[in-house]
Amino acid sequence: MSTSFAVSSDGWKIAYDVNGSGPPIILLHGRGQSRQDWHSAGNVERLRRDFKIIAMDIRGNGESDKSSEPTDYSIDKHCQDILAVANTCGIERFLIWGFSYGGNIGRYLAARSPRVASFIMIGVMFGLGASGDFRQWIIQSRDHWLPLLQAQTDGKLDIRSLSQQDQDLLYGENQRLHTDGIWR
Repeated sequence: MSTSFAVSSDGWKIAYDVNGSGPPIILLHGRGQSRQDWHSAGNVERLRRDFKIIAMDIRGNGESDKSSEPTDYSIDKHCQDILAVANTCGIERFLIWGFSYGGNIGRYLAARSPRVASFIMIGVMFGLGASGDFRQWIIQSRDHWLPLLQAQTDGKLDIRSLSQQDQDLLYGENQRLHTDGIWR
């Protein structure tokens, strides 16, 4: 892994590395992690065949500059960092895959910048980031599925008691529960 640096608009050095070729995708790690975690998990190796992988260290992490000042870690500054890395790599439009803290940062840039072609967010609790009808839908989904998934884990789920829609969501529309209780 060869480290390169971009310089953000406020002068911070942001560490990143580039692997592979294809459509560019920027990987943003979780809090307290570094871009090395994407490598260690094998994600960079798997994706490099189909994408130009740009794994970056979010400011304050890995080899990127660090500060003890909370004002140095605003969403605006994080977004500027991502764009600085993209600019240094010579890419106009890109995908973002953010994990946890990186997903939270990435969602702001995806909402603000037409340069983000697609956005993937994993390992993020929506929390107060979701509001209104969408938040209510999340709560209702959680309240509906948690007991069903727990019953399935405990081996106590009676599949025949579920609606056809829930059966399809759990087991796929191409499989149906037959009267003998077997999925086909």
